Amino acid sequence: MQSRNKRNIIVISIGAIGLVLIIVTALILYQRNKFIRYSSYEDGYSISYPASWAIKEKSDGASVIFLSAQESAFDIFMENVNVVVQDLSNNPRSLDSYTETAILQLQAVFQQNMEIIANESFYLSGQPAHKIVFTAKGDQADLKFMNVWTIKGQKAYQITYAALIDKFDTYLGKADRIINSFNIE
Repeated sequence: MQSRNKRNIIVISIGAIGLVLIIVTALILYQRNKFIRYSSYEDGYSISYPASWAIKEKSDGASVIFLSAQESAFDIFMENVNVVVQDLSNNPRSLDSYTETAILQLQAVFQQNMEIIANESFYLSGQPAHKIVFTAKGDQADLKFMNVWTIKGQKAYQITYAALIDKFDTYLGKADRIINSFNIE
């Protein structure tokens, strides 16, 4: 009888520990996949990003930058998605004209170190848009980018996802979710 009680206590204890582990794992996964809504009233848009990512506002010419968590002390590049908003009121342009200029500017910046993988029409926030995917060799690392832009009114909205080439696909699902959540208000 006494050994049966001990066995029951052990089974219940193991079950309780297992349940706690399942709950903790579920909470960690939920937090990792939780997205937060960011709104820029000044620039007229909102966008969702992973709760585990850092955020930098008004930095390096971007309206906002979302940065992935550093994977280790040796992680040399934090994958990121940024939003740039340009005022076109002094130089109104069509999407085709803006696209041509944007690609020429990218080619000028990266020169022969740029290889275009995809160059296609897209929709962003219900607006006709353009998407380009390309690789570029940097001083410290080789990067892969996905750049999407659209024009609404007198503003151009440009969203860029940047990652190390070998990490691009790892973060692509989150980057797509961020980009697809973009809403011009």
